[in-house]
Amino acid sequence: NGIQPMAKDVNQVYLIRCLDEKKELVYTKVGTTTRDTRERMSEHLSKYAKEGVRFIEVKRLWDCGLMPPDGLESEFRAKYIKKYPHTFQQNDRFTRQEVDYEEADRIAESYLKR
Repeated sequence: NGIQPMAKDVNQVYLIRCLDEKKELVYTKVGTTTRDTRERMSEHLSKYAKEGVRFIEVKRLWDCGLMPPDGLESEFRAKYIKKYPHTFQQNDRFTRQEVDYEEADRIAESYLKR
């Protein structure tokens, strides 16, 4: 989808779709890492395999520059918990919940330019 993974030591926030073997949505997840993006996605595949996740689709990936990525992740968590309260699970997952990626872009852009 044209999203390029980022290297280690980059403050990253990602928005991903965790999919089952039929490529149906299990979770939408927001997260952070300072490791190589591919490495982090591999960890998610392993961690959520027992829940039926077989594929990860990276929908958005933001470089937070010098800002800790936890702030942007918290911004998404707060907005999505309010918008999708019954789908929220710990570790910033939203069960079978699609999100508006253009809205996500606006949230990230607004937060990162503060």
